[in-house]
Amino acid sequence: MVNINPINVITLLSAAFVEWDQGPTPINSAEENLRDVLFDLIVRSVEDTAFLVEHETCVEMDGTPIEQEIQDADLNWLDEEEENRTPNVPNIYEENVICHSNKEYIPFEYKRKAVAYWNSGKSKRLKLDTVRSKFRYVKSERMLRKWASQVEQDGTKKEKIKRIEEYTFNKFMEARQLRVIVHEVDLRRWALQARDIENLQTFKAGHTWLHIFKKTFRLVSRKITRFVTTNMVNQENDIHLHCSAFVNEVKSYIARNEPLNVYNSDQSGFNLELHSGLTLAEEGIKIVEGGVQSVSSTTHSYTIQPTISADGQLLSPLFIVLKESTGHFGPIVEQHLFRPDNVYLAASKSGKLTTDHFKTWLREIYFANTGPTTVLILDSWSGHCNKTVNKVTPEGKNVKLFIIPKGGTKYVQPLVVYGFRTWKNFVRRFSDIVFILNHDINLHARNNIIKLQSLVHNQFSSPRFQNFIKYSWYKSGYIDEKPNVSQNPVEYCYSVENEPRCHICGDVRVLIYVTNRSEENEVFLFFLFFFLLLLLLFLTSKSIKL
Repeated sequence: MVNINPINVITLLSAAFVEWDQGPTPINSAEENLRDVLFDLIVRSVEDTAFLVEHETCVEMDGTPIEQEIQDADLNWLDEEEENRTPNVPNIYEENVICHSNKEYIPFEYKRKAVAYWNSGKSKRLKLDTVRSKFRYVKSERMLRKWASQVEQDGTKKEKIKRIEEYTFNKFMEARQLRVIVHEVDLRRWALQARDIENLQTFKAGHTWLHIFKKTFRLVSRKITRFVTTNMVNQENDIHLHCSAFVNEVKSYIARNEPLNVYNSDQSGFNLELHSGLTLAEEGIKIVEGGVQSVSSTTHSYTIQPTISADGQLLSPLFIVLKESTGHFGPIVEQHLFRPDNVYLAASKSGKLTTDHFKTWLREIYFANTGPTTVLILDSWSGHCNKTVNKVTPEGKNVKLFIIPKGGTKYVQPLVVYGFRTWKNFVRRFSDIVFILNHDINLHARNNIIKLQSLVHNQFSSPRFQNFIKYSWYKSGYIDEKPNVSQNPVEYCYSVENEPRCHICGDVRVLIYVTNRSEENEVFLFFLFFFLLLLLLFLTSKSIKL
């Protein structure tokens, strides 16, 4: 094999395109993509013998030369006789050959079937014209003999390389399905095993091949976020089966009831001070720190419990349980506690819900704001049970309770699948903006937490975001029609494409505030609405420390 110097190839290409020189122009994405393709091709040609281009010229009776370049194709071929096909059925042997101009790219399976058909004569091989009647890309007996040699060797080098890659990738997928940790050395080990199977000793599974293999199959090194055992993996498969049966059962009830009468509610813990986990920083910095008002507030939490319906409505009020050392609000705290209309407040020693809180939620929020016949989907928390629900169900109300299979919350709980992440991101973005604008506002103060959650609930209740809530039901599998969601609340309210300053007062815009009216275009800048609130928070934080 003649050694190839890639620099020489680049120099020759540069000389060949002198006439195409258009002067210096900005580099675009299409040029970068073409650069990557050419780089991979040159590297493979230099280091992989399997990527040598083979040329063959076949002379027909009319003297017409046909140049064949063999390339890969991932095709399925059918064994069927010519006489068994109707004239209207296309010849599948011919249709799956990819043709570009005068070059025909013929896969190995096509060659194998053509050679088998050629050798299918009872006493001798079939005539060329007979073979061409079924395999029209056969040009000569010389081509058939070459194909026969390739079939005897079980394919060309390139075809063997492809099978090695398929074998390696299948081994990788089998390992990952079992949650086995895989490294590059394991990919090479599987590739070398496949090399021995294919009897291709020139293949070395070197660094260049490994780089291209990972890029082809989109494999990257990722940080492990959770460790699991084999038993946990098996249990996960059982959970999927139970969740699938659960969703099908709930869908039958949704079909019999109006979507507005089907509800999901869940609890989610929020840190007293919640900020983004990412920030822009200079490249190469080893330690990236983020400023907060109180480090302890980033670990202590409270709980919210929103309720959504299958038709995209957010039930009001929002249930919030704050952490109080005594388990209830003291008289001084009660005197100054901010109680908006869209929030129902409670307290506990841990900041988490108890069975009594669940009963309060049923009486004061759920039954007080829903119709006579409803369907309620809850997770498998021990406090969620039919006995508790039946005790507090008022006369004239009928609720069908569905408990999500244990371990299935992350798959079929609408609020978990798509709701809470956006809710928390909304709070994070708002807290980051207050911090960067250097407002003297205590974000982890009791009343400020209530006002912020009241604001988030108000925004998520807008008709603009109804499809966003419905999408959580679609994502969980309960509804079949995919809602059109162009922007979620965070993307819309904190959009970087909008003017960063208020066009009325000229001050910095915090976010876009959406009204709860039905008109889609009735939106005004939030700064005007929230300026008085910030001022109020500032004054109260100076006078009373809650």
